[in-house]
Amino acid sequence: AAGNWETHVPERSRDEVGQLARSFNHMTAQLVSQRERLVQTERVAAWRELARRLAIVWGVHAVVSEDARDERDMTDRACRHAFIDGFAGVGERIIVVAGVPFGTPGSTNNLRIAVVGPGGGSG
Repeated sequence: AAGNWETHVPERSRDEVGQLARSFNHMTAQLVSQRERLVQTERVAAWRELARRLAIVWGVHAVVSEDARDERDMTDRACRHAFIDGFAGVGERIIVVAGVPFGTPGSTNNLRIAVVGPGGGSG
């Protein structure tokens, strides 16, 4: 396989060789899955470190969350986090920075000013 994680061994028989092939394919699938989880974990850790540094240098409060469905959902989430975390009260303005299209890493190109509404949602 020489480092090729997509290697698949044909399972042509039901004897020991076939069982070995099935076991090999199962093992490589598990390794690929574990590797993807590790990469995602490292990515989140890097974002959290970046968020910590921004908070220290610029007073930015970064939040890592699941991808928003649309701009309204993004704004509601941001207002709610700012309200719950004590950074903004009802009627106060916050600046929301996000990437569009949602779910595309490294795409920070949306800047929005939002007003915190009652209960922390956008007003």
